Amino acid sequence: MSAIEWIAAAAAAAFVALAAGTLIALRRMTARAAALQASAESMQREIEQLAQEYKRLVPPAEQAIRTAEQTVRTAQKQLQSMNRLFESASHIGGAIEKSASAVHRVSSVLSSQAAEHIERAAANRRIGEAYEWMELGLTAWQLWQSRRKESPASSEWGHMDKGHHKSERSE
Repeated sequence: MSAIEWIAAAAAAAFVALAAGTLIALRRMTARAAALQASAESMQREIEQLAQEYKRLVPPAEQAIRTAEQTVRTAQKQLQSMNRLFESASHIGGAIEKSASAVHRVSSVLSSQAAEHIERAAANRRIGEAYEWMELGLTAWQLWQSRRKESPASSEWGHMDKGHHKSERSE
């Protein structure tokens, strides 16, 4: 695995870990908020029961009843606001999950493209090495040709005539 692939994989893993941590925190917050909402609803029921008992035990006092009803309405509004907050948190969690999925797909594409780029670079390097060997061979051939023309007939270079050694007969 190349360095680019490791970096891409590490970045993807870090983002997935961040997204997972955020999702876990949101889920815990949602669970706590649900418990708080259940507790508030329980309190509301108890308040309503107490208000009803109060009406039976104590002679009705309009001002006290209005105050209790107003308190109950305020509690209901707050519960509704909390419910909307929890719904929003749930939507945010879904959006984070989708984002993590998209980042994972993008990092996979980047990793594969990086691998392809590295493979192409390696192939280009092999082509470059082939050109270097070809250049070395051409230089050796040119050197042989120049030595052949410069050297006297008695030298080893001079014994070769058109690719044949002096002792060989050409037909």
